[in-house]
Amino acid sequence: MEKKSVREKIEEICNGRLPSLYDVATKIGFKKDPMECSQRSVCMRIGAAGGGEKILIYDNGQKYKNLRSGKCGDVVAMSIEFMDRFSNYSHNWTSFYKEWQDYYGSVQNMFVERHAASNFQEETRAYIPFTPERWETKPFGPTSNVSLKSYLQYIRCIDRDTLAEMCGFFNTIKDTKYGTHNGKDIVNIGFPLYRVGEDTPCGFEIKNVGYKRTAPGSDVSMGMWSATRANLQDVKRIFFFESAIDAISYVSVDRMKAAETGTPRKINLDTDLLVSCAGGPKIGQVVSLKKACPQAQVIAEFDLDRAGHKHDIILNNIWSNQTIQISNVNKREEKLFTAEKVCTEEGKKEIQDLKDAGWSSYFRKDGSTLMYRSNLVGHEVKFNGQTVNLGLDELTLPKLANSFRDYRIMIDREKPIRGNYIKVVNDQQVSVAVKDWNDRAIADKQQRRAGLQRSVEKIGVIKQHQQEKEAVEQAQRDAQIAKANERIQNKSGRKI
Repeated sequence: MEKKSVREKIEEICNGRLPSLYDVATKIGFKKDPMECSQRSVCMRIGAAGGGEKILIYDNGQKYKNLRSGKCGDVVAMSIEFMDRFSNYSHNWTSFYKEWQDYYGSVQNMFVERHAASNFQEETRAYIPFTPERWETKPFGPTSNVSLKSYLQYIRCIDRDTLAEMCGFFNTIKDTKYGTHNGKDIVNIGFPLYRVGEDTPCGFEIKNVGYKRTAPGSDVSMGMWSATRANLQDVKRIFFFESAIDAISYVSVDRMKAAETGTPRKINLDTDLLVSCAGGPKIGQVVSLKKACPQAQVIAEFDLDRAGHKHDIILNNIWSNQTIQISNVNKREEKLFTAEKVCTEEGKKEIQDLKDAGWSSYFRKDGSTLMYRSNLVGHEVKFNGQTVNLGLDELTLPKLANSFRDYRIMIDREKPIRGNYIKVVNDQQVSVAVKDWNDRAIADKQQRRAGLQRSVEKIGVIKQHQQEKEAVEQAQRDAQIAKANERIQNKSGRKI
């Protein structure tokens, strides 16, 4: 029997009626970004502006474009590109098809209505609440999955001592619904999320090789991953991170720096609290922590990118009870194609290339076509009756404090040291800029390896020089002995 392609299999599951791109994108975690939507396209994101994935859905909802990877296509192509988000924590086609069957086996009511102007209308979808019983967790320890240890030590570059210290704050996790493949369990790293004052998890951050997401239904508006040995009322400092991996990487970076410099470690879990917001900080998370730890000092440990700087501002505003209005400033680009050019093959190709790049089109009565798009070029910020315009890279806490005389910074910030590390992309080694604390941990480990390699090479050169010197000295001794023997032989007449 001939093996079916992914497209043929999905079309068979859906009886030839594919669900809408908007619905599938929403299911796998994308959210509509109204600020960047246009009349002809819908912008959707995973993550905050300035980071994560960003796609455009256009052509009456039939096509998408990933603005980060450049990939484009229909709903099947998008599902394949984001398979790791779609297939419920299982890296295999069986669970991928099973989830398609569960969600889209009957699609009579799964299509998204469209307005006449090609705007998309969000449909009401059933909310799947988080159920702790679905997840089988085990402590992370010496008997844990070897591949998960390798993932944390050799891919995430977290040292053994840090893992030993932090292993009580995360688990190995298995999805009992989609957690097996060919009779083998599929196990990942699970970082439990808790609401302040509760002992039952309200979600999980889930990580593995090339794979990251939150468990379905996780409450990331109130729930947080945390690590401390202190009671909340005794906490002196709260360190906010975007992910639990970043927090553990920070501990590893701090430990290794202290060992190399002989200085005390910065982190002390007897008095400090590490928190992952599972993304950016939310009002519910920050307010509940402020009530539980009113005297604590706050340190923002977010990423180096624009989203990280925006998280700094959000955290400071919530903690200090200040309100700032931030609006996007867009610049419109236009390209006009005359009626004559629209009919040429060159014109059609150029228009299609622009559509694939996220441009929208407007057809005029005279037969011409206007292509246009809006690019984010800056921000308009309002505070206490004052208004300033800032560039894309100027939206930072220090810049706000300099722009508004009454604006107060009530938190501390710490960013990873900038630099580069080597990453394998498409079987090629490329240099990548450090963005977060895990990148910093990887870069530090690579630098230590490079330093060790240089030391080994230097020792090798020294040994080589020493061997060469010893060889010369030995040759000189041998020559002296030979001359002495020759003199004795000449004097005695006997061969030595």
